[in-house]
Amino acid sequence: MTIETNFLNYAAEKLAQLCGRIETCLGKLTPDQIWVRGTENQNAVGNLVLHLNGNVRQWILTGVGGAPDHRIRDQEFAARGGMEPPVLKTLLRESVDQAIAIIRALPQEGCHRLAGGHRIFGKLITEIF
Repeated sequence: MTIETNFLNYAAEKLAQLCGRIETCLGKLTPDQIWVRGTENQNAVGNLVLHLNGNVRQWILTGVGGAPDHRIRDQEFAARGGMEPPVLKTLLRESVDQAIAIIRALPQEGCHRLAGGHRIFGKLITEIF
């Protein structure tokens, strides 16, 4: 196994592991706890999960996988509820599973591909790592 393959496998496994931890934490919270804000300028846990989902989709599914970018970032922070914990978990898990599939499908030279140019937020990003 090459260092590139090891890196890609590690990235995919770590993404799955951390998603699982988020799912566990969401499972311990009530909908009220997920959407409560200390002040109007603070984000709720639900907003952070929506934001993380948006990042995974934009940076990996779009940036690396070439999927269309339909993200509306401001909506991630504007949400004030309406999504139950199982829905948030499913939303994030589906995005993470798609991201893992993209990472695992990269050829051994995938690390070099990751270092190439990608369009994120409509801008050319030349270095992701």
